[in-house]
Amino acid sequence: MLSFSTEELERRANVWTWLARLFVAKEFQERDYRAIAQALSKSDYTHDELHELLRHEVAPVFDINLSPFNPVPEKQGWSRHFVRTKILARLARKRIPLGDVFACRWAERKTPPVVEARWQAVHVFMLMLNPMKGSHAI
Repeated sequence: MLSFSTEELERRANVWTWLARLFVAKEFQERDYRAIAQALSKSDYTHDELHELLRHEVAPVFDINLSPFNPVPEKQGWSRHFVRTKILARLARKRIPLGDVFACRWAERKTPPVVEARWQAVHVFMLMLNPMKGSHAI
């Protein structure tokens, strides 16, 4: 498991909670994208770092919510405590990939297309709020 300082864990938990909102089963409105963008823009993470947190720490836990096989998807979102607990539990179980094949497969993890589209919309708003923290590509 990754080891985080108390300060880093609090920083991550705030970001995890906002990123988890991208996995809520509802139609997003412009205000949803703006709210997430505003919250994430206040973090110390670059846009690229936020995208990595989304792909490697949040998506593995919450992508099941948008699965067509999920009979009762969450439509309101999750508490900060719930998000933090679930992600930390997953990180505690995570094994270091063995061999280059497994490492490459893990590194190339993709988020669900709907979440990636939502992320792109949030990213556009983040660039409008703080272009200096942006990345090379949207």
